[in-house]
Amino acid sequence: MWNDGSTISVGNGSDVVAIDDRTSELSHVEGDRWVSMKAISRLLGINHHGQLAEAWDWLVAMTECGRTPEIMGQPIRMAVTTIRGRDWWCMHEDDMRRVAGSFHAFVGTFQSILDRKYARRDPIEHSEWLGYRAVAGTLPMENPETLLNSVWQHLQREYRGGRVPRLGDHEIRMRYFAGDKGRAIHIHRDDVRFLDQNIHEDGSCFTLRDVVDHFRDLDEWMGLHAERLMKEVRTGFGTTGRLALRGIPLATVRVPTERGLMLRIHRSSLSIVARIIDNDCTSVVREDFDDIPEFEVDTDVRSAFSMQAGF
Repeated sequence: MWNDGSTISVGNGSDVVAIDDRTSELSHVEGDRWVSMKAISRLLGINHHGQLAEAWDWLVAMTECGRTPEIMGQPIRMAVTTIRGRDWWCMHEDDMRRVAGSFHAFVGTFQSILDRKYARRDPIEHSEWLGYRAVAGTLPMENPETLLNSVWQHLQREYRGGRVPRLGDHEIRMRYFAGDKGRAIHIHRDDVRFLDQNIHEDGSCFTLRDVVDHFRDLDEWMGLHAERLMKEVRTGFGTTGRLALRGIPLATVRVPTERGLMLRIHRSSLSIVARIIDNDCTSVVREDFDDIPEFEVDTDVRSAFSMQAGF
């Protein structure tokens, strides 16, 4: 995974935006304190995450083989610990502080592995691949960094998880190149166009408000039900971080906006919402006509209402 914990937060209106969680640093397990890779990166000011990831993988591999890894002759204790409900490999805090002064140099020794694994970008041979700065220069936006930060995080997370990165319905071709320090993601130049938010305004994805408007255009009654259901989706999202309705996951996509990548409900999920609306409407009718309570009435005594009505 890209980091050791992430949250997804509802934006204003009906937008939903994925953001990086920067609060998890230490985990307490049986009285000990364990530090995640992400926390070490922040605490020690390590910006070369490609090198750090390779170094961390080596520490984990040595531990899994039953050996005790060392940094500059100092033994390092590694363990799987739980942070915010998820398991991560962590380093003992005491060991981290013991090797803090030499940790940068240790991480830097893994650059040669990155060079062999990803190669260096040749401006002529690899001209079809664009890095962060080159992509920023092609976007017609006053402040492209807001979007690109989201895009780069998303691409890395998907790539490292073995998935094909997508924006909307479109696959994004990407690859790493080794740099002077670390590695950097590059996007294929023909796929940069998918960072234009107008490309995704083709009716394939909907905000929560769009879903309500879609059903209101069909029928006012359906629109009222859709609005209530989308409130359920939003409430559930704040609790679980997933877009789901009555326990049924809704197909979601990420689309670029000037505020970064936003989650949208894919049109394929509209049928799920429609079925639930139909079931709810049927339930209301059944309650209205099938569950009418009985009352004891004296049919020989005409009420004042019935007399006025002419019954």
